[in-house]
Amino acid sequence: MKHLKELYVQDNPITDFTPLQTLYNLEVLNISNTGINNLDVVGGMRNLHILNAGGTSIKSLKPLAALTLLEELVVNNTPLKSLTPVDKMTSLKTIKIYNTKISKRAVEDLQKKRFDLNIIYY
Repeated sequence: MKHLKELYVQDNPITDFTPLQTLYNLEVLNISNTGINNLDVVGGMRNLHILNAGGTSIKSLKPLAALTLLEELVVNNTPLKSLTPVDKMTSLKTIKIYNTKISKRAVEDLQKKRFDLNIIYY
């Protein structure tokens, strides 16, 4: 499985994602609507281009700081309150953050810093 490029495990009651931490070659990961509550296991997936963690219980994006190739991030329908470190993720092109606890002001501030970023928020 070390050559696996895409993994879709959405809509499963999975809570233990530690077996995924060795999948360094993943480019697409969909863990939406699962029991994951933090993104620590994803932090080492440096080849990730697309991450969908919408509908989960994640509260922080900090573990994603080293994902320099990430282009699309979906974290809608989460209790997320902060956009740190999204403003430093220069490859990121699209982020979906609607139905979160992120303030409108934080979104506006991010848009000023990253005017090229497509932010889907309402």
